[in-house]
Amino acid sequence: MAPSFKHLKNWVIEAYGAHEIDARCRRLPPNHNIRIFMKGISTLQRVSGLEHSQISDFLLGIIAEAPLPDGTSSVHLVRCLQGLIDFLHIAQYPVHSTTTLGLLSNALTRFHDNKGVFIDLGIRSNFQIPKIHFLNHYVEIVTEMGTFDNFNTEYTERLHIDLAKDAYRATNKKDELSQMTIWLERKEKVLKHVAYIDWSLSGKHPPLRSHWIPPGMNTVRTLRMTKHPSLRVKVADVVEKYGATFFKAAIARFVAQLKQPQLSGVRLDDAAENLSLDFSHVHAYHRVKYVYQDSFTGMWSTADSVHAQPARRDKNGHTVPGRFDTALIRITDTTAEPIKINQGQDCIHPLYKSVRGTVSGCQCS
Repeated sequence: MAPSFKHLKNWVIEAYGAHEIDARCRRLPPNHNIRIFMKGISTLQRVSGLEHSQISDFLLGIIAEAPLPDGTSSVHLVRCLQGLIDFLHIAQYPVHSTTTLGLLSNALTRFHDNKGVFIDLGIRSNFQIPKIHFLNHYVEIVTEMGTFDNFNTEYTERLHIDLAKDAYRATNKKDELSQMTIWLERKEKVLKHVAYIDWSLSGKHPPLRSHWIPPGMNTVRTLRMTKHPSLRVKVADVVEKYGATFFKAAIARFVAQLKQPQLSGVRLDDAAENLSLDFSHVHAYHRVKYVYQDSFTGMWSTADSVHAQPARRDKNGHTVPGRFDTALIRITDTTAEPIKINQGQDCIHPLYKSVRGTVSGCQCS
């Protein structure tokens, strides 16, 4: 995350007040992809680039509808912050085109057009900041030299250690430049030879050339669940603690439709009503993970996770609040018509085909 975001974050905190911003940070709902700063962000010291990136994930959301303390409209401030965040994220694209560079320029224009709000609020007197001025050259640099993806200041920091500190320690501190150059050259040759020996001893063939995939473009996610259920609970607890009010009715309808797929409408409702479900407990899964595999390294990573767990007590007897995440489920449909809100009952049925023996995160036993 570019240093320019650091400036804007501090200006936003000054505009709304540290107390208000910190209070809103603490009240963010839990999310796999968002770090919750329970002590707020105004008191953070020596904030790293990763932390600035984490703050940028939610800063716009917590001020989107918040009025400024003096009653002034926050429209220009929100637009300014949105423009800079859009700019910083688009700038990190692994592949750019004329279209994305146009979006990059548009985001920067929105930032510049609305940044005057901080002068109106008395937070800034000018914007003569080199790091903000440097944003104007991003499009030109990408066009001439390539993208910024995976580039940050840690690269040069690591190179400084490898190419300067370690090399200098290997010299006799006299005429060190030539000695450092020779040392680095020999080190590179040794590392290449070690890699060759390791490959020869492993007996592996050279990797086959695979089809090129643009980095970061692989968005295929796979659902993954634990091998065993999280808990065995009573059906009554599923209704009361998990909030699945019509759980037994949904189970009955699902089983009836599974046994007699030709039924529909009133006949299906009658069959479900006359169906006897002889079970008192179900197995519940408290978490569902969505993972993806990197096309280049083959490493698996968790892209997102959905939690569904009622309040409980930890080993110290303290109450842990329940967590029920909201999940938007995409249903494959051959029709081009969008699914309306009042079609929720119809949306449930296609899911039955995919979950089969699992309903509402529970398994009957």
